[in-house]
Amino acid sequence: VLIRQLDRADTHLGGAMLFANDGYLYVTLADEGGQGDPYHNSQRIDGNFFGAVMRLDVDGRPGNLPPNPHPSIVGQYWVPSDNPYIGLTTFNGSPVDPLKVRTEFFMVGLRNPNTMHIDRPTGRIFVGDVGGAWWESVQEIVRGANAGWAATEGQWLTTFPTGSATVQRPPAGYRAPLWTYPHPTAVPDWDKEFAGNCVFVGPVLRGSRYPELDGCLVVSDVSGPVWSLNITTKVV
Repeated sequence: VLIRQLDRADTHLGGAMLFANDGYLYVTLADEGGQGDPYHNSQRIDGNFFGAVMRLDVDGRPGNLPPNPHPSIVGQYWVPSDNPYIGLTTFNGSPVDPLKVRTEFFMVGLRNPNTMHIDRPTGRIFVGDVGGAWWESVQEIVRGANAGWAATEGQWLTTFPTGSATVQRPPAGYRAPLWTYPHPTAVPDWDKEFAGNCVFVGPVLRGSRYPELDGCLVVSDVSGPVWSLNITTKVV
C-alpha cells in the first residue's frame, strides 16, 4: 500500500492503474463523489489525492524526488523529476505552497476517470471520464493538462462552483476531450446511438484482421453501446 486515504463518498473512486512506456506508474483519482464536485477537489493541486492522474516512480530512479509530506502516504515511492507541478507557487491564479503541492499529479481536472488504457506502439494513454448530468468524455493523458472539471463538463462550461473565485472558465491549461457524447436526455435532438450514461475505454485495436479498426480505441457505455474511436482522426 502506497497511499491510504479517507474518501467521504462511495462513488467516483477512480483507481485505474498501468505502467506506461516510460516505466512509471499512472493512477487515476476521482473527485470524491457528489454532483458538481461538492468537496471542491477537482481544481486543487495542494489538497488531497483527488481529481487527477498521478505519475509515480516505484523504483527510486536517480534524480527523482520524495513526495511532499501528506498523512495518507504510508508506503515508499518517488516523484519523477519532470512531473509538471513540482515547485509551482500559483495555480489557476491563486497562490499555492510548493511544499503542499501534490507533485504526484500529472494531469488534473477529472471527475471520475474509471478506466485507462495505453496504446503500446505510440505510448498514448486514454481515460474514460464519467460525466455528471450531461456529457461523457474520452480524455488523452497529457502532461500538465487540465480536463476542466468542475468548471467544464465535456467541452461545455458548467454552473457548478469550483471552490475558488479565481478559477478561469475554462481553467488555465484546459485541454478539451478527445471525444464526448451526451446522456440520452441531455440533448433532445442528439442521435441516441451516440448517447449513454457511463463511459469505459480500451483497448486500442491493432492488427490487419480488421484493417478498418486498426488504431481505433474501443469506447463502451454501461447502457450498452460499443464504438470505435479513431485516435488519429477522432472519427467514431
